Amino acid sequence: MPGITHQEKALLDGHNFTFKPLMKSKQLHFGQVMTFTVKVAAIFMIELTVLSWYERYKYGNELSIALAVIAGIAFLFWPVLLMVCMVQIACLPKDHRKEARFAGHMYWFFWPTWTLFWLVVSLMLGVLLGQYIWKDLHTYYELTELRPYRGINPAKIPGKQIEDAGVVTFASGVGIERGKGGCFVNGDTYCVAPIAMESRVGDNVEHGTHDFFAVGKNCCDCPTSSFRCGEWDSPYANGGLRSVDVLSRAYYKLAAQEWSARTNVEAKNPLFFVWTANPEHAYKMLLAVPSNLYVLALVGAAPIACCVALLLAVGLQSLTHCEWASKVGHPPEPAHSTIRRFLQHSVPELHQHLSQNTGQTKYDTI
Repeated sequence: MPGITHQEKALLDGHNFTFKPLMKSKQLHFGQVMTFTVKVAAIFMIELTVLSWYERYKYGNELSIALAVIAGIAFLFWPVLLMVCMVQIACLPKDHRKEARFAGHMYWFFWPTWTLFWLVVSLMLGVLLGQYIWKDLHTYYELTELRPYRGINPAKIPGKQIEDAGVVTFASGVGIERGKGGCFVNGDTYCVAPIAMESRVGDNVEHGTHDFFAVGKNCCDCPTSSFRCGEWDSPYANGGLRSVDVLSRAYYKLAAQEWSARTNVEAKNPLFFVWTANPEHAYKMLLAVPSNLYVLALVGAAPIACCVALLLAVGLQSLTHCEWASKVGHPPEPAHSTIRRFLQHSVPELHQHLSQNTGQTKYDTI
């Protein structure tokens, strides 16, 4: 089969939007790709880290949130300022043809616009994932401050005796009395069900108070309680993790008071637990799952950002081939010396292009 001519090869390369012709035509700027990758990956990693590290638990939410805000401002300040300047100079009246002006604007706006967009997206993803991870990590750190107990019989041990309980395994035969729980409605439905020997409180409370309750939100029928929270349907469930949700605790207490008034069984020091089959395993998973997710996110951030940058480079090539974007088209031309100096440092390639097309002396002295 005879080889193709140089003209045919050039035609094929012009319609093949891959990285090879990008590098041949010098449209794949590795500096731009690397800058985009580093910025987008870095803002994601920083937001994720400062919202999910142990220092947030140690020093409180204020420090981590402040650091997240400062990092976001630091990363977005320059790109936002650049876009403001670009938009301002793009709106100035021009004497050139509209088509040429559009192509020049499309080319020079491409990377600043997409960089700002992906920085915002990356920041938001870092915040959302950091908050998601922190929910389980905060529970884990809270439970770490409490003590584990095993073989607890609610009929013989009052809540005051083990107020520092965190991870609890109850005695054999202990279950939840699903049909005689309590509830309180305040937007959400806060559900409680007594944890008792043979799943029945009855008259078997030796110390005169019943203080152990399984809890959950929006998982029961109120006022006719049918408790379906946690692993309520597991025949092997025999333990719980202490509920450390401070905002919900007051409503659980009100639900326990409603249960106490209806059953005439006093609950002096109620303790609330998330019912589970294997509390020790569930406790360990509160650390293992978010830790693995955190490492996976950090490892994948840079490669994903690099792939996005390469796809953007291919997109710019396709726009250039269709003549919708052109480096030699009339670019946005600043009218103020302050904006010109800003562009000289932020987009040196545009500054050089303007200098070459408008005349070095004229451009620098206007």
